[in-house]
Amino acid sequence: MVLKKKLDFRLRGNGRVINPEQQQQKHENLKKVWEMARSKGEIANDDVERALGVSNATAERYLQELESQGKLEQIGKTGIKVVYRQKI
Repeated sequence: MVLKKKLDFRLRGNGRVINPEQQQQKHENLKKVWEMARSKGEIANDDVERALGVSNATAERYLQELESQGKLEQIGKTGIKVVYRQKI
């Protein structure tokens, strides 16, 4: 007998499905990124990729989300010289 785990999926306003477990993981990862930035002073996309084992695009989204929340500020425009620092 196979037991299936019931997931409580919800729809976003745009009709996309939200998986609560994925939302929880994202929240935990954002918290880790924020803590890394606070403890190191500044972090780059590569730091997030390595620490969390996520793709380049996901690392970028996490950093941009924290920036849009006013927690981080981007230093530099593009490329490998871009870092993020805690916004003062």
